[in-house]
Amino acid sequence: MKSAGLHRPDQNKYFSANRPTGAVEPPRQHPCLQQTHPLDPCTGLNPGFIVQHVAYPQIDAPQGPQRVAWNARAAKPGPADADDCDTNSDYEIGIATQRLISLQRTDASYCHGQAHGIFSVTADNAILQPTLRPLTAPDVFGSQHDWQKRLGELLWSALAQSGWAPPPDQAAAIERNLKIDVSRPGYWLFTPDGLSVNFSAYEGGCYPCTPPAVTLPWAKLRPLLSPNAPVP
Repeated sequence: MKSAGLHRPDQNKYFSANRPTGAVEPPRQHPCLQQTHPLDPCTGLNPGFIVQHVAYPQIDAPQGPQRVAWNARAAKPGPADADDCDTNSDYEIGIATQRLISLQRTDASYCHGQAHGIFSVTADNAILQPTLRPLTAPDVFGSQHDWQKRLGELLWSALAQSGWAPPPDQAAAIERNLKIDVSRPGYWLFTPDGLSVNFSAYEGGCYPCTPPAVTLPWAKLRPLLSPNAPVP
């Protein structure tokens, strides 16, 4: 199966939140101008009107129980109603082969009036053969005893090369935590170029400190991989 065999259902909802049919929107005092205004003068948003978006991948004309099961696993229900919050659920496919589909989901929300939104990033890697199951760390790195330490060092080096640095007063704790986190399959998006590691909001100690996505190239990872790894 190639990634070209995947398609993308999108679901969008646009509606006035928590407003029964026929209800009249009462005037609202906005803290920015302290006056009634049809649009939010700080953000341009229409108070009470929210946008929700959900996207997920599906295999075209799936053949075999594994692919049918993967479609069911990848499907995501439409967005639930939210209180004055915009939401977006999207995805990225890293690689899709006969053995493995590497999927990453990003869920974001912004509640009107807040300083900023929030987002979370989670990888979902599925082994297709012989039966559908989640990918595990031994599938990729085998039984090498020091792969976690070496993978953590590669991550930290890549982050430093990107120009990112944690807040000085939290540097030691954040370095320790991120080096542990990168050994978890939920952080792994496998791509043709290498292992892409992505982070959720606040994982760098504060919202603007969130580390950037980095890719660990296969040339550096290959000495760590199991001979039977489903990648690259």
